Amino acid sequence: MHVHNGRRRLTEPAVDPLYDTMLASVFSLPRCGTRLVGRVHCIRYRLFSHGPAIEAYRSHALARAPALEHDVISSSQAQLMFMTLHPNASPSSPSTNASKSHPSSFFLPCSPDTHLPSSGTPLPQGYHVAYCPSRIPEPLLSPDGYTKDYVPPSPFVRRMWAGADVRWELDNPLRVGDACTEATRVKDVQLKAGSTTEMVMLTLEKTFSNHRGVSVTEDRSYVFLPPAPATHPPPAPTHQHNNIKTSPTPTPSSRLSPDFSRVVSQSSVSLFRFSALTFNSHLIHYNHPYAKEEGHQDIIVHGPLNFVLLMELFRQHAPSRPIQRFTYRALSPVYVNTTYTLKGNNT
Repeated sequence: MHVHNGRRRLTEPAVDPLYDTMLASVFSLPRCGTRLVGRVHCIRYRLFSHGPAIEAYRSHALARAPALEHDVISSSQAQLMFMTLHPNASPSSPSTNASKSHPSSFFLPCSPDTHLPSSGTPLPQGYHVAYCPSRIPEPLLSPDGYTKDYVPPSPFVRRMWAGADVRWELDNPLRVGDACTEATRVKDVQLKAGSTTEMVMLTLEKTFSNHRGVSVTEDRSYVFLPPAPATHPPPAPTHQHNNIKTSPTPTPSSRLSPDFSRVVSQSSVSLFRFSALTFNSHLIHYNHPYAKEEGHQDIIVHGPLNFVLLMELFRQHAPSRPIQRFTYRALSPVYVNTTYTLKGNNT
């Protein structure tokens, strides 16, 4: 590739299309001086040393056929999810007003005179994460306990949840008793430069369908990093009282006055239950020594758990307004026994 810079003509060796795209965007800047071009060359080779391997992985991943998982929307699984999200909920009965206090209260723990939700009951939004898990035999899992289905090539072995974009077909909700099929395909793979290392951003598109068609579409985003270094910086300071840790000082955006909120803290039991419900064996959610190896101060609250908790909060305060689309990003880890606040605003 040749780049003209005024009267100077710069020549650089051929590179793969991933690099060409990045450089083209840089060279399109006006008055790109020689010194700037030289810096770009240095950054390119230092930060994108795994470009060819990731480009080959990307091409292969995008060409894969969708992977299918099948399940049945059981009332028991949904009720166990509700109990995990609301650990202090008490049993309901037909004679109480529990059904008025929360739109999902029919999933409260059963007392002797109540029954599980009947077939056809709509599944609360967000509860789809407890269905159609990847059924991977234990010997085929990664050393950290997670599935290896979509893991990029070495050295990107450390996985983190980055967020999701979820869309619901409001005229076709998943219902108790539905046979459900989940189709998973790779939607995007990107090699990015972090502050100290390269990282791979992977997006999986998951569609959940019943016999009437698609009900939920979710784009799940993951970050894959190289192994953690042997030494780690000290964790962010926290204030601890009665074994409950409070988060550091909130950012300015988190100080906005909410219309409704809920203060929560996830115990190790809640994390275990959510891992069991979603068939998630990732060690980072229940193995403290392993979490420390990855540079964390404790085991980590699941990103999807916070997503479903937010959906519960919205549903509780606006039960007649189902959500059609919900997008979120995981900006920093939340640790076990740490108090934090879920917030929402009316629009």
